[in-house]
Amino acid sequence: LMAFSWRKCSIFAPYLEETDFECALEIVAGYKTLSRTLVRKLFFLSLELSNSNGNRAVDFLTYINIAGSIKLYSKINGKQDDDITRNEFNSALDGNTIPLRYNQQIINQMFELMQEADKPNQGIDLQSFIFYDFFLKIFYKAGKTRPFFVNRNEFYNILKNPLFPNQTLTEIYSIPQYEFTSDSYQMYQYYNISRFNSE
Repeated sequence: LMAFSWRKCSIFAPYLEETDFECALEIVAGYKTLSRTLVRKLFFLSLELSNSNGNRAVDFLTYINIAGSIKLYSKINGKQDDDITRNEFNSALDGNTIPLRYNQQIINQMFELMQEADKPNQGIDLQSFIFYDFFLKIFYKAGKTRPFFVNRNEFYNILKNPLFPNQTLTEIYSIPQYEFTSDSYQMYQYYNISRFNSE
């Protein structure tokens, strides 16, 4: 299905432009409820995760990763609305419709990351799910000695993985490797204020 959507929408081009990306996602997701704004956000998320510097098109490998996550999202999201609830995730886990990289602890952690105090029953939206699923794929493949955990060498191999986003790697390398004092933390914040303002 993913190769078919690439072929139909890219017209044998080596990359997907933004309009082609929208066409391909509608085929993979199986429903046309994705808004234009959401598709645009997904396109830019794909560019960020693809390590393509200055290129405004998505390559096939990145598209397969993103499309796989969208297909999984549409399987879990039974009512085809804007988010996945914890009940939908748990029923997908019980029905064995999601990959082995997911277990109850991973699902609970995803919902803890999304939790807001004023929105107690908040679900996971598509963009957040793609981001979490992208990194979960990388971490799950690297954790060979113990499932759902990585040791120091495996983590180092994750950082060297060609699929690991360069922007995230740069942010990890920018974290100081020492204990923070109050003054050094303030200096670190001041050093990164331009990055904060640009976001």
